[in-house]
Amino acid sequence: MDVENLIKLAKEDEALADKDTAHLTINLNKVVSKNLVPGLHIDTRELKDGVDIKLRLDDDVVIEKKVHMCFGVTHEKALQRIKMDIEIGRNSSMSVSSHCIFPKAINVKHIMDAKI
Repeated sequence: MDVENLIKLAKEDEALADKDTAHLTINLNKVVSKNLVPGLHIDTRELKDGVDIKLRLDDDVVIEKKVHMCFGVTHEKALQRIKMDIEIGRNSSMSVSSHCIFPKAINVKHIMDAKI
């Protein structure tokens, strides 16, 4: 399964096509797609078995549309570690729609640790 089919399967293709919608799509340890809106910063670093994500929202920023985050593994066997550090500025807010998808999983382990 290629990444485009993964995105369609996750029903994220419309959100990813909207330039006013922030999103991050990860396949195993690679950023497949990312779109930012003003005031939102997402830095990623590939790890051997996943990804380290730093998400920052500036002070006095309100993001009206949900931020979409899709984490997936298109392999049958894999370990995926997601380390996420989220910092929301003063007087700021956003909503996040986050999900994971593993369409071919036989032996996939997905571990996510987040600090907000």
